[in-house]
Amino acid sequence: MASACRLILALDVENKEEALALARPLVGKLVWVKLGLQLFTRHGPSIVDEFHALGFKVFLDLKLHDIPNTVSSAIKSLKGRPCSLLTLHASGGPEMLARAVDTARETLPECRLLAVTVLTSMNQAQLKAIGVERSPEEQVRLLGRMAIQSGIHGLVCSPLELPWLRRDLGLTPDLVTPGIRYPEAQGDDQNRVMTPAQAAQQGASFIVVGRPILKAPDPMAETLDKIIAPLAGKPVLIHSLQSFLSTGLFDRVIITYRDQEQLVRLQKILESYPHEGVKIDFIQGGETRQDSVFSALKICEQHQGIVHIHDAARPLVTPDAILRVRTKALETGAAILAGRAADTVKIAHPTSSSIQSSPDRSLVWTAETPQVFRTVTIIKGYRRVYELGRKVTDDSSAVEMIGQDVALVENHESNLKLTRPSDFPLAEAVLKARQS
Repeated sequence: MASACRLILALDVENKEEALALARPLVGKLVWVKLGLQLFTRHGPSIVDEFHALGFKVFLDLKLHDIPNTVSSAIKSLKGRPCSLLTLHASGGPEMLARAVDTARETLPECRLLAVTVLTSMNQAQLKAIGVERSPEEQVRLLGRMAIQSGIHGLVCSPLELPWLRRDLGLTPDLVTPGIRYPEAQGDDQNRVMTPAQAAQQGASFIVVGRPILKAPDPMAETLDKIIAPLAGKPVLIHSLQSFLSTGLFDRVIITYRDQEQLVRLQKILESYPHEGVKIDFIQGGETRQDSVFSALKICEQHQGIVHIHDAARPLVTPDAILRVRTKALETGAAILAGRAADTVKIAHPTSSSIQSSPDRSLVWTAETPQVFRTVTIIKGYRRVYELGRKVTDDSSAVEMIGQDVALVENHESNLKLTRPSDFPLAEAVLKARQS
């Protein structure tokens, strides 16, 4: 396994239009997509070209399984198609696999072949029903060794088989794992599943995620409570809390909670993480983010210094970033962490989805947190918001309403906000890279 674990988005939807609508917003943010038998059968081989033209590497998951000559001919028919990974069933046997390797070497030299060992929907009972008396582990090991010996580049396997396969086969083969689930997600029809962090730790080369993203009506439906959800071995909230406390500059933290159930869970989590010398208060939030922030600010009215406001759903914030924005706020009275816009921004007409204007991208910044203000200033700003009956989506907007300049402090580190389930493996990859 020469490189870090990578994410593949499985576009297991009914038609090309739906797949493109899901993929286009991820151009430049995600490298790999998986196109399966459903889309390939409906739209033909040209669909590979369309997604490659958008900038994606394509994992073509056809699970070819036939006599050696037929599989070889199928691979020849893909000549010139920009697919980077292609699947076959290991149960087709060593002759079929070896013939596929030889054909792909000539017609798809940039494509790596993957053998499917045991489908993740198969458990002991399902194997027995088709006459296989071995356990899933024994069958995976048998097929895995045979496939690699036949020249196949890697395997598709359940994440639960990763430790055995890495021990048996070493670091060279690609191990691609479906069966990835986010915290509290339903299992669908995949019986042998694991979280992204667990799969990466066990040696996955790629993790394939589809249903938890594509089936959720709410982007965070698969995690339910994103600040409590596990991320790289600990709750999301703890990552940012530890970054703040590691600076040694904070003696009080106020955490807003949604309801009594969340409060109990938060208190239980904090019992496991030391915070000596730091007072942690909880206050119930409101219907919106601004309501929650203002509720917390009201108990800070007697505080004479500065206040740092941070979204716990940004677990990647670094101590250095916190110190830099704090230093600027002490100097100017108001500062926020922000990033320069990487995408071209369009302003839409208020009554339509057509473009009204295109601002100069060099002047566009994306607001992040923490946002740091003199306490008296931010409270005055929020009071003005409520006097005017306005809605704001970040705290600096409230301060702007009272005429206060807000300094921008550029953040050069990833400070991803966990908004969709697909953000979790990306955040885990950043944390893993920082640790190494």
